[in-house]
Amino acid sequence: MSNRGAALKPAALKTVPRSSSLRWLAIAEIQVDPEAQRALSKPWVEQHVNDFDPEQIGYIVVNRRENGKLYVVDGQHRLALLAAVGWGDQQVQCEYFEGLTQAGEAELFLARNDRKSVQTFDKFRVSITAKEEMACDIDRIVRIQGLAVANQQKEGHIVAVAALTRVYSGDGISVKDGPAALARTLKIIQNAWGRLAANFNGKIIEGIGAMQLRYDGAIDQEALAAKLAPFSGGASGVLGRAKSLHETRGHPLHHCVASTLVDIYNKGRRVGKLEDWWA
Repeated sequence: MSNRGAALKPAALKTVPRSSSLRWLAIAEIQVDPEAQRALSKPWVEQHVNDFDPEQIGYIVVNRRENGKLYVVDGQHRLALLAAVGWGDQQVQCEYFEGLTQAGEAELFLARNDRKSVQTFDKFRVSITAKEEMACDIDRIVRIQGLAVANQQKEGHIVAVAALTRVYSGDGISVKDGPAALARTLKIIQNAWGRLAANFNGKIIEGIGAMQLRYDGAIDQEALAAKLAPFSGGASGVLGRAKSLHETRGHPLHHCVASTLVDIYNKGRRVGKLEDWWA
């Protein structure tokens, strides 16, 4: 097999050992912890069966935990491919770590996949396992609202991880106010339109979040939810109007959502109007 291995970035890992060794290990003994890994893509495995080339496998990164069991850190898709082509009873050359915790495995996975195409949700989920502060806090805020970050469009689920992160990070407006703005955003969506997954569209989250960040303290939250509730089409209606604005003015779509929300909020108000979004 090819002699490949990715070096760790100097500042990427703070809590896991950097030393490793190369070992030949039985494929059948290497387990997968779904909490520390992305979801397995069976279509990827099936797609690569016919063009399987053992020289392209590279090193599988594994860790032997304190319980003595081996877990894959990076390479579960390649392991699945080896099993699919009938090599499941063979040995594979691995980069071997010993004594990492589950969180340490997840942290190492993130470091090794920093430049790879890892789906946003998978990376977020693994970041929680790695106990990364921002991911864990976003997850906490979502759960407090009775919701869940998930990759399935079900009631009470949010798949727009990038949008959650953008609002939490302050959207370039106010980093310190991001967490509170995110909590208010999710509460407004539920109070106005309910828990359907479609209501938690990424641009809706970003638009309400930007509004919360810019006008922090000036918004009557109950009044905003009350104004949004009867709006024709609900969240989809707001997004539709914002898209029209985006097409005519060319501004970022989530800013157009925020502008639309401000107009809806201000309509009919005699006092306490918000400044025009584009002012």
